[in-house]
Amino acid sequence: MFLPHTMNCRAALQAASSAAMQQGSPTITQMHLLIGVASAPGAAYESLRECGVDFDKLQQHALAFEGQDQNKTKDVVGRALRDVEQRNHNELDVGHLFMALVADRDGDCATVLHCMGVDIDKLCEAVEHRLPIPRFPLQEALARFEDDPRVIDVQNQIEDAQRQLEHCVSQGDFQSAAARRDTKAAFLRKRETLLERLWRELPP
Repeated sequence: MFLPHTMNCRAALQAASSAAMQQGSPTITQMHLLIGVASAPGAAYESLRECGVDFDKLQQHALAFEGQDQNKTKDVVGRALRDVEQRNHNELDVGHLFMALVADRDGDCATVLHCMGVDIDKLCEAVEHRLPIPRFPLQEALARFEDDPRVIDVQNQIEDAQRQLEHCVSQGDFQSAAARRDTKAAFLRKRETLLERLWRELPP
């Protein structure tokens, strides 16, 4: 399922990409994603500060850490998306990404935080309380109106934008990929607006 990302989530992903570039890494690892999530405004950043975690120290620990989960970033995003669906939330937020990063308490990200003296369970509880509250049940609305021609049309536009995005990435044309990503985000917002209107028009 294609879900829109919050502005904070997009900022976290951009920060993760920057961290990878600065380190000269050809891929965005979980450590880079942890740095991005910890630096972007929102649930993780505020909760880490509340728990007394210094970002500069976290960044140093993350970049110096050599673990086993470095190249499984896609798994983290997939886990975060499943969390969004299970909670019936409408958007992928930086908080969902953070909780997916530390879901495995024996994984690399959790290990880094443990080494810094962080209580992961307490931190996740703080992050969870800061997750954005959806205005309406998007996934329920999508299931209810999936046969509506207007929804089908927007869904086709989203899927087409995704195919173009993947093609640009496969060709190494990242500038065009960024433009396709923005196009896809616009269609996702369009779908959400349409579904919210249809949902609110339902009789009580």
